[in-house]
Amino acid sequence: MVISALAERSNGKKEKFIPYRDSVLTWLLKDNLGGNSRTVMIATISPAADNYEETLSTLRYADRAKRIVNHAVVNEDPNARVIRELREEVETLRMQISQTLKEHSETAELRERLAESERLVAQMNKSWEERLKETDTLNK
Repeated sequence: MVISALAERSNGKKEKFIPYRDSVLTWLLKDNLGGNSRTVMIATISPAADNYEETLSTLRYADRAKRIVNHAVVNEDPNARVIRELREEVETLRMQISQTLKEHSETAELRERLAESERLVAQMNKSWEERLKETDTLNK
């Protein structure tokens, strides 16, 4: 009954009461059969003719059990989830800060190079002017 009800529920049929208490085995396996977990069942059968009915019953049970589909999700404490999300946000912000600092240091480096280039241009102009003055004085 329980396995059939779980298999029907997995097929998308109408939600109905699952009678776990009807069998000790299904009551013990309640969380595994219809809960939030992945379960593997192994059906052992016998090739002997004396066990035909048992084998047939086991195969029918296994056929119904394989139709059960659970959608397992990770159980996560709400506080742990909030902490995890906050840690991820902190890491993202740290990366943004380091990138901003890197860009700032690159900007400072470019400004220094620009100032050095301007100094060199001024020095070259000054030397050029001095050379012109020297040539003018020599030509006179």
